Amino acid sequence: MKLAWVMTTVSAVVCTTACMVLFGQYALWTKLSVDEVEQRVKYQTFDATFNEKQFIKNTLQNQLEQQRLTVNELEGEREKATIDEKQKSTDLDFCKGDKKTKDQELAVKLKEQEDTEECFFELTPHEAGYTLAGAFVETSSLGSVFDKGVLSEKKPEMDMTFLEEQRDLDSSVTRISAIKMQISSDKEEQDERCTAADWQSFSDSYEEK
Repeated sequence: MKLAWVMTTVSAVVCTTACMVLFGQYALWTKLSVDEVEQRVKYQTFDATFNEKQFIKNTLQNQLEQQRLTVNELEGEREKATIDEKQKSTDLDFCKGDKKTKDQELAVKLKEQEDTEECFFELTPHEAGYTLAGAFVETSSLGSVFDKGVLSEKKPEMDMTFLEEQRDLDSSVTRISAIKMQISSDKEEQDERCTAADWQSFSDSYEEK
Protein backbone atom coordinates (compact mmCIF):
# COMPACT_ATOMS: atom_id res chain seq x y z
CA MET A 1 0.00 0.00 0.00
CA LYS A 2 2.70 2.39 0.98
CA LEU A 3 4.69 1.37 -2.06
CA ALA A 4 1.80 2.19 -4.33
CA TRP A 5 1.36 5.55 -2.66
CA VAL A 6 5.06 6.26 -3.03
CA MET A 7 5.02 5.26 -6.67
CA THR A 8 2.00 7.42 -7.28
CA THR A 9 3.61 10.36 -5.51
CA VAL A 10 6.83 9.91 -7.39
CA SER A 11 4.98 9.62 -10.68
CA ALA A 12 2.99 12.76 -9.86
CA VAL A 13 6.16 14.63 -9.01
CA VAL A 14 7.87 13.39 -12.16
CA CYS A 15 4.90 14.30 -14.29
CA THR A 16 4.65 17.68 -12.66
CA THR A 17 8.33 18.25 -13.13
CA ALA A 18 8.12 17.10 -16.71
CA CYS A 19 5.18 19.37 -17.34
CA MET A 20 7.01 22.26 -15.74
CA VAL A 21 10.06 21.53 -17.83
CA LEU A 22 7.98 21.27 -20.95
CA PHE A 23 6.12 24.48 -20.17
CA GLY A 24 9.40 26.16 -19.35
CA GLN A 25 10.98 25.05 -22.58
CA TYR A 26 7.91 26.10 -24.48
CA ALA A 27 7.98 29.51 -22.80
CA LEU A 28 11.71 29.76 -23.53
CA TRP A 29 11.18 28.66 -27.11
CA THR A 30 8.34 31.12 -27.43
CA LYS A 31 10.49 33.89 -25.99
CA LEU A 32 13.35 32.93 -28.26
CA SER A 33 11.02 32.86 -31.23
CA VAL A 34 9.66 36.27 -30.33
CA ASP A 35 13.19 37.62 -29.91
CA GLU A 36 14.21 36.07 -33.20
CA VAL A 37 11.22 37.57 -34.93
CA GLU A 38 11.96 40.93 -33.36
CA GLN A 39 15.60 40.69 -34.39
CA ARG A 40 14.60 39.65 -37.87
CA VAL A 41 12.15 42.52 -38.14
CA LYS A 42 14.75 44.92 -36.77
CA TYR A 43 17.32 43.56 -39.23
CA GLN A 44 14.95 43.88 -42.14
CA THR A 45 13.99 47.38 -41.01
CA PHE A 46 17.65 48.31 -40.57
CA ASP A 47 18.53 46.74 -43.89
CA ALA A 48 15.74 48.65 -45.62
CA THR A 49 16.77 51.87 -43.88
CA PHE A 50 20.43 51.23 -44.76
CA ASN A 51 19.59 50.51 -48.38
CA GLU A 52 17.45 53.64 -48.54
CA LYS A 53 20.21 55.74 -47.01
CA GLN A 54 22.75 54.14 -49.33
CA PHE A 55 20.53 54.89 -52.30
CA ILE A 56 20.12 58.50 -51.14
CA LYS A 57 23.90 58.71 -50.60
CA ASN A 58 24.63 57.36 -54.07
CA THR A 59 22.06 59.69 -55.59
CA LEU A 60 23.55 62.68 -53.78
CA GLN A 61 27.07 61.64 -54.83
CA ASN A 62 25.96 61.35 -58.43
CA GLN A 63 24.28 64.74 -58.25
CA LEU A 64 27.37 66.21 -56.58
CA GLU A 65 29.63 64.74 -59.27
CA GLN A 66 27.32 66.05 -61.97
CA GLN A 67 27.31 69.48 -60.35
CA ARG A 68 31.09 69.32 -60.07
CA LEU A 69 31.39 68.51 -63.76
CA THR A 70 28.97 71.33 -64.56
CA VAL A 71 30.97 73.72 -62.36
CA ASN A 72 34.23 72.66 -64.04
CA GLU A 73 32.65 73.10 -67.46
CA LEU A 74 31.30 76.52 -66.51
CA GLU A 75 34.69 77.45 -65.05
CA GLY A 76 36.38 76.40 -68.30
CA GLU A 77 33.90 78.42 -70.31
CA ARG A 78 34.44 81.40 -68.00
CA GLU A 79 38.22 81.16 -68.40
CA LYS A 80 37.82 80.83 -72.17
CA ALA A 81 35.47 83.82 -72.20
CA THR A 82 37.97 85.77 -70.08
CA ILE A 83 40.79 84.90 -72.48
CA ASP A 84 38.62 85.82 -75.47
CA GLU A 85 37.66 89.08 -73.77
CA LYS A 86 41.31 89.90 -73.09
CA GLN A 87 42.18 89.04 -76.70
CA LYS A 88 39.34 91.22 -77.96
CA SER A 89 40.47 94.02 -75.64
CA THR A 90 44.04 93.63 -76.91
CA ASP A 91 42.85 93.60 -80.53
CA LEU A 92 40.66 96.64 -79.83
CA ASP A 93 43.57 98.51 -78.24
CA PHE A 94 45.75 97.56 -81.21
CA CYS A 95 43.05 98.73 -83.64
CA LYS A 96 42.67 101.98 -81.70
CA GLY A 97 46.43 102.50 -81.71
CA ASP A 98 46.64 101.66 -85.41
CA LYS A 99 43.70 103.96 -86.16
CA LYS A 100 45.29 106.73 -84.09
CA THR A 101 48.58 106.27 -85.93
CA LYS A 102 46.83 106.29 -89.31
CA ASP A 103 44.79 109.33 -88.28
CA GLN A 104 47.99 111.10 -87.29
CA GLU A 105 49.66 110.12 -90.56
CA LEU A 106 46.58 111.22 -92.48
CA ALA A 107 46.51 114.50 -90.56
CA VAL A 108 50.18 115.07 -91.39
CA LYS A 109 49.57 114.26 -95.06
CA LEU A 110 46.53 116.53 -95.15
CA LYS A 111 48.54 119.27 -93.47
CA GLU A 112 51.34 118.81 -95.98
CA GLN A 113 48.81 118.79 -98.80
CA GLU A 114 47.19 121.94 -97.44
CA ASP A 115 50.61 123.53 -97.14
CA THR A 116 51.88 122.47 -100.56
CA GLU A 117 48.82 121.99 -102.76
CA GLU A 118 46.22 124.62 -103.40
CA CYS A 119 43.70 124.88 -106.19
CA PHE A 120 42.78 127.71 -108.54
CA PHE A 121 39.22 128.87 -108.88
CA GLU A 122 37.84 130.88 -111.77
CA LEU A 123 36.50 134.38 -111.21
CA THR A 124 35.85 135.41 -114.79
CA PRO A 125 36.32 133.64 -118.13
CA HIS A 126 39.77 135.22 -118.30
CA GLU A 127 40.81 135.40 -114.66
CA ALA A 128 41.55 132.80 -111.99
CA GLY A 129 42.61 133.13 -108.36
CA TYR A 130 44.65 131.30 -105.79
CA THR A 131 42.67 130.33 -102.70
CA LEU A 132 45.11 131.28 -99.94
CA ALA A 133 47.43 133.67 -101.70
CA GLY A 134 44.59 135.91 -102.81
CA ALA A 135 46.42 136.67 -106.06
CA PHE A 136 44.80 136.59 -109.49
CA VAL A 137 46.37 135.84 -112.84
CA GLU A 138 45.17 135.53 -116.40
CA THR A 139 43.94 132.10 -117.29
CA SER A 140 46.42 132.05 -120.15
CA SER A 141 49.15 131.77 -117.51
CA LEU A 142 47.61 128.60 -116.10
CA GLY A 143 48.05 125.09 -117.40
CA SER A 144 44.31 124.57 -118.01
CA VAL A 145 42.51 126.33 -120.84
CA PHE A 146 39.10 127.98 -120.34
CA ASP A 147 36.68 128.86 -123.10
CA LYS A 148 34.13 131.44 -121.92
CA GLY A 149 34.15 130.12 -118.41
CA VAL A 150 34.12 126.46 -119.48
CA LEU A 151 37.16 124.26 -118.92
CA SER A 152 38.10 123.07 -122.38
CA GLU A 153 41.51 121.55 -121.70
CA LYS A 154 42.57 120.15 -118.34
CA LYS A 155 46.26 120.41 -117.48
CA PRO A 156 48.19 120.33 -114.23
CA GLU A 157 47.77 123.61 -112.40
CA MET A 158 50.89 125.54 -111.49
CA ASP A 159 51.66 127.01 -108.11
CA MET A 160 51.45 130.80 -107.76
CA THR A 161 55.03 130.88 -106.54
CA PHE A 162 56.09 129.17 -109.73
CA LEU A 163 54.06 131.66 -111.75
CA GLU A 164 55.63 134.56 -109.88
CA GLU A 165 59.09 133.09 -110.41
CA GLN A 166 58.27 132.44 -114.05
CA ARG A 167 57.06 136.00 -114.44
CA ASP A 168 60.19 137.33 -112.73
CA LEU A 169 62.29 135.08 -114.95
CA ASP A 170 60.49 136.30 -118.05
CA SER A 171 61.03 139.88 -116.86
CA SER A 172 64.70 139.16 -116.21
CA VAL A 173 65.09 137.58 -119.64
CA THR A 174 63.35 140.57 -121.18
CA ARG A 175 65.60 142.97 -119.28
CA ILE A 176 68.69 141.00 -120.21
CA SER A 177 67.62 140.97 -123.86
CA ALA A 178 67.01 144.70 -123.71
CA ILE A 179 70.41 145.26 -122.09
CA LYS A 180 72.07 143.08 -124.72
CA MET A 181 70.28 144.98 -127.47
CA GLN A 182 71.30 148.28 -125.88
CA ILE A 183 74.90 147.12 -125.57
CA SER A 184 74.86 145.90 -129.16
CA SER A 185 73.34 149.18 -130.32
CA ASP A 186 75.89 151.19 -128.35
CA LYS A 187 78.69 149.08 -129.73
CA GLU A 188 77.49 149.52 -133.29
CA GLU A 189 77.14 153.24 -132.73
CA GLN A 190 80.61 153.38 -131.20
CA ASP A 191 82.02 151.37 -134.09
CA GLU A 192 80.39 153.76 -136.52
CA ARG A 193 81.83 156.71 -134.64
CA CYS A 194 85.25 155.13 -134.53
CA THR A 195 85.06 154.36 -138.24
CA ALA A 196 83.93 157.91 -139.06
CA ALA A 197 86.68 159.38 -136.87
CA ASP A 198 89.34 157.19 -138.48
CA TRP A 199 88.13 158.11 -141.98
CA GLN A 200 88.12 161.80 -141.11
CA SER A 201 91.63 161.53 -139.69
CA PHE A 202 92.81 159.72 -142.84
CA SER A 203 91.18 162.34 -145.03
CA ASP A 204 92.83 165.18 -143.11
CA SER A 205 96.25 163.60 -143.30
CA TYR A 206 95.83 162.98 -147.06
CA GLU A 207 94.84 166.55 -147.69
CA GLU A 208 97.88 167.81 -145.79
CA LYS A 209 100.08 165.71 -148.02
